[in-house]
Parts: sequence; C-alpha cells; structure tokens
Amino acid sequence: FHYLLNGSEHVTVRFLQTLAERLPQHEGNIMTLAEQLKQEGEVKGFERGIAQGMERGKLEGRMEGRMEGRAEGRLEGQLEGKLETARNMLAEGMGLQTIMKITGLSEEQLKKISH
Repeated sequence: FHYLLNGSEHVTVRFLQTLAERLPQHEGNIMTLAEQLKQEGEVKGFERGIAQGMERGKLEGRMEGRMEGRAEGRLEGQLEGKLETARNMLAEGMGLQTIMKITGLSEEQLKKISH
C-alpha cells in the first residue's frame, strides 16, 4: 500500500477516494494523501504552464526580433541606395533641390555626403 502511494505517479484522486470508501479505517490518511497528490499535481501543472509560457515568449521574441531586423535591414538598404543615387547625381552636377525631390533625402543628409 505504501509503495502504491509513493512509488506510482499514476495513482489518481478518484482511485484514492474509492480506496478510502473500501477501507474506512484508513479514510483520513488516504484522503490526506489524495489532497497532497492533488496539490502536487496543481504545482506541477503550474510549473509546466510557466515553462511553456516562457518558451513561447522566447520563441515569439526571437520571431519578432528577426522580423524587426529584416525590416531594419531593408530600410538601411533603401537609404544606402538613395544615398548612392544622390552621390551620383551630385557628381553629375545636379542641384540639391532636384536631388532632394527625386530621392526623398533631406538637405542635411545631402550635405553630409556632398563634403
């Protein structure tokens, strides 16, 4: 009986309730064990839920980071392309206003690359 309660993870509260009904002289001890098993199960479930939540959070964080990184990389690439176009336009002698209008770059950005 002791092995059954301590050695098996498959003992259910329902089983212990049935056992308590059949062994009324041990009902108090059996029900105490049933409550302990129930609490342990709740704790294990809570811990498992936390672990799953943390893992999901990490996964979502990695995915979000990748998406942000890709978006940032695209924007940097687009800016670099505009700057290269502006350098070429400056080299051809085009005016700042025209270059700003065509590339969408600011006057400050153009001044940085024209020196």
